[in-house]
Amino acid sequence: MEFDFECWRCWANNTIYGEPTHGFWRDRYKLPADWNCWNCGAVNTTPDD
Repeated sequence: MEFDFECWRCWANNTIYGEPTHGFWRDRYKLPADWNCWNCGAVNTTPDD
């Protein structure tokens, strides 16, 4: 599943792919802890919530 996040530096939208994991009551996805912005190259962190 794909998730959209904004870069903290340039506010560009970034689409991050989440790997499916097993959840008991609902679908869960594992996202990378950090990722690089496609526009400016800044390192961003994935929010916890």
